[in-house]
Amino acid sequence: MDTIIENPKGKRKKIVAFFLLMTFIFFFLLFHSNKSISSIPYEKAKIIAVTNSHSAITSIGTIRPMKSIKLSSDIGGRVKSFINRQHTLVEKGDVILELENYDYTLKLTEKMAQISEQISNLENMRLNLRRELTSSKLSLEDALYNVDVLERELDQKLRLLEKNLSQKSDVEDVKSNLTRWKEKQGVLTNYYQSQHNQITHQLKQIGETVEILNSLLLKLQESEQQLLIRAPITGNLVGFDVESGQQILPKEEFASLDMVGEYLIEVELNEFYLERINKETRATAKIDNKNINLKILKIFPLIKQGKFKMNLEMPNTDEWQGNIKVGQSVEIELANSDKNILPTLPAEATFQKGDTTFVYLHSDKQSKAIRTPILIKERIGDRVVIDAPMVLGKSVVILDWNKKYKEELYIE
Repeated sequence: MDTIIENPKGKRKKIVAFFLLMTFIFFFLLFHSNKSISSIPYEKAKIIAVTNSHSAITSIGTIRPMKSIKLSSDIGGRVKSFINRQHTLVEKGDVILELENYDYTLKLTEKMAQISEQISNLENMRLNLRRELTSSKLSLEDALYNVDVLERELDQKLRLLEKNLSQKSDVEDVKSNLTRWKEKQGVLTNYYQSQHNQITHQLKQIGETVEILNSLLLKLQESEQQLLIRAPITGNLVGFDVESGQQILPKEEFASLDMVGEYLIEVELNEFYLERINKETRATAKIDNKNINLKILKIFPLIKQGKFKMNLEMPNTDEWQGNIKVGQSVEIELANSDKNILPTLPAEATFQKGDTTFVYLHSDKQSKAIRTPILIKERIGDRVVIDAPMVLGKSVVILDWNKKYKEELYIE
């Protein structure tokens, strides 16, 4: 059998040809991988409109009373009687609920009896002090009277003695009595003055104490009224569901009272809008096909589950007030009055090339998108605010940024 020996030159030619083929394939693939895309099908183009960063925000709000008071009892007790449940509107001072609490009433009565006894004792003390002061004053006046009588008698005795109509011993007796009464007068005067100052001070203290005790007694008497739960304001009674004999615990809330005539609207908004809302934001509500201007009362910046709350005040006008109810949902529109309106678009519509940020701005007339540089002013959530007012009202194209695109991209 003959053996065929392959020509070495032919073998080398095959190797060179294979190498050239692989090189061609490599550069072909490399060329196409770096080639920029010039067009994409229309159905694969995600075209997004550029919106106004200060455009109106619409939401649904809930009407709430401007003021709502929780009703409870500081004392608690068993329900004795209550207002007719059909009367949801109550006037200020109306008795809503009457409780009975025997332990509280007993303790209150004991305290009132103790205070009354203290007042009685102080009144007796005051009476005794006044009697004592009066007695001292009478003793002093008696001494003054006797001194005056003896002085006149001494003067008379001396005149009679000069005429030898009286004895000298009688004059000496009168002088002796006068001296004794004058000494007694001096003692009584000092005693009365000291006693007067002391008793006057004691009477003042007793009077102040009695006044305090009377005030405390009055408060205890008024505290009996705490078993009567009265309406603190005129309003609608909400959640009032009690029965006779039911036990109400101290501080236990059994109903609430909503103020009538003044309302607010509670709104929940996405956290994206938090930076755009301020006290100058215009707010309107649509009620019965009427636009009602609102005032922003408070913005709560605390974010819960991606949302924040705000309260809007409703004007007190009789024009529409009769057509609203607490808990009613209304459409709210918020618009910022800032004149520096800037466009906003999704962050995914932008891409970075070097130090410059671009978007592909879509042109409806030419069915193409043009690569356009932009300046990002602010990032809010998944959107960006750009400093390019000229793109307002236009659209941008969101693309797969892992691929390369030409400066002008046709959308077919």
